[in-house]
Amino acid sequence: MKFGKMTAMLAIILVLLFTAACSNNSGNNNSPEESANGDAPQSSQPAATDEPQETPKLTIFASDHSASIPAGESMEQPAIKYLAEQTGTELTVQYLPHGQYREQLRLKLAAGDKPDVIQYWALGDSEVVNNDQALPLNDLIDQYGPHLKEAIPQSAWDAVTINGKIMAIPEPQKAAAERLLYVRKDWMDKLGIDVPKTSGELLDMFRAFLNEDPNGNGKKDEIPFTMREKLSWADNIFGMWGVNGDSYLMEGDELVPGFIHPNMKTALSYLHTMYEEGLLDSEFLTNNSKIWSQKITSGIAGSFDHVVNPGSTWQSKLDATSPELNGDLITIPTPQGEGYDGPVGRALQPILKTFIVMKDTEKPEAIIKMFDWMFTEEGQEFAHLGVPGLSYTKDGDSYTFDKEQDDLLASTRNPIMPLNGYNEKLNAVLRAGDEKSTEKFNEANRIAKDEGIPNPTVGMPQPKALADNPDLQFDGTLFQETAAKIIIGEKPLDAFDDFVKEYRKQGGDQLIKEVTEWYNNNQ
Repeated sequence: MKFGKMTAMLAIILVLLFTAACSNNSGNNNSPEESANGDAPQSSQPAATDEPQETPKLTIFASDHSASIPAGESMEQPAIKYLAEQTGTELTVQYLPHGQYREQLRLKLAAGDKPDVIQYWALGDSEVVNNDQALPLNDLIDQYGPHLKEAIPQSAWDAVTINGKIMAIPEPQKAAAERLLYVRKDWMDKLGIDVPKTSGELLDMFRAFLNEDPNGNGKKDEIPFTMREKLSWADNIFGMWGVNGDSYLMEGDELVPGFIHPNMKTALSYLHTMYEEGLLDSEFLTNNSKIWSQKITSGIAGSFDHVVNPGSTWQSKLDATSPELNGDLITIPTPQGEGYDGPVGRALQPILKTFIVMKDTEKPEAIIKMFDWMFTEEGQEFAHLGVPGLSYTKDGDSYTFDKEQDDLLASTRNPIMPLNGYNEKLNAVLRAGDEKSTEKFNEANRIAKDEGIPNPTVGMPQPKALADNPDLQFDGTLFQETAAKIIIGEKPLDAFDDFVKEYRKQGGDQLIKEVTEWYNNNQ
């Protein structure tokens, strides 16, 4: 009897202990080892809340790229609204006038008007980066930017990396050697000229353009090669000897500006020959953009230098302005400078726009996620074609594109949407119905991808010596005056050597010292 009572009591105690154990382990997914170690149970789901997640509000400063921006709030613009919806943000974009962009940007920042993102170009002259106002992005991109990491080539990342820190999101260049020679192929065909492969053959082509009446009007009015004021748009003439105005090259143990390198002396001698023989536009020192363009579209220019991206538009402009000419513009590889066997063309520029994230932004992860979406397939369709359902529709791999409608969207979209290099498929959609233009554009990109001068200072901040003395640049008076006088024959070629000595004396040595030290420390 006594034993029976004790047994019953023991059974009750065991039931109570079992029930308590079950209660304590309710909802606990920890392993026995974790429970034994006393770890607190962890929920795999966030705590429920009735409060909605706040939409990140982001402000972007961008150039208007000389386009007309529609009036109204940013979120009223279809392209901005679509981008915001796709990236879970609320966007305010302030477009600053392209011609005064750097000045306007400086004034706004000085007044305390701070955005979250600034659209820029090369970082060397960015005061935001140089003044430590930009946010390094390495960790954020590792965490939130898988498409950025996959899509953007290393050369573009290198161009925005300073001392190991990624200081902006780059827009990859379609072709890093992004300037080429454009030539009237119909003139070449009429005169039986093959694509020139050397500087001598190019000179012979120019002579034929001048003397053999390729436009057939009986007048000697052809301009074999045209360029613009400040010796601009002659990159691929200089580039036949591996120098450009904005590049640096090794000379001995120094990294020197391309325009003081001995090969620039050879290029100036070539341009002097062109000028002396009437092969170079006689107004090359005064041509502004408008006058220069008119010479091309009116059909009197046989060759010129320009960027790859809008290459096909020159053909369209020529056709629209002078349809009776049946002109045929093509791009050609940069000829090899005689006496030189190195790389030719344009100094490699791996990036177009850059997007700087400000250090004091409150939502840096939202910014990276937004740009990461831009590099997805859907993001690139938006970057190229606009808003689905408005400017394009897609059925499988087939697209229908409404250019007129997209023109209304492009001015607000283009300044803030990076293109991921050259997308042949989407560019074909953009040019549907104009196979001639499409093929010319494709060929220009193929050529540009196969040439280019190494650019050892990509990603270099602006040297202090250059900030203190802008006249040390290619378009400074020191070089411009000497080069112009050598070309037109007012000074002998050896005046170039005197210029180099004077350049070094007036601050060039200090600039070269700073650039060389940066190069040695960063390679």
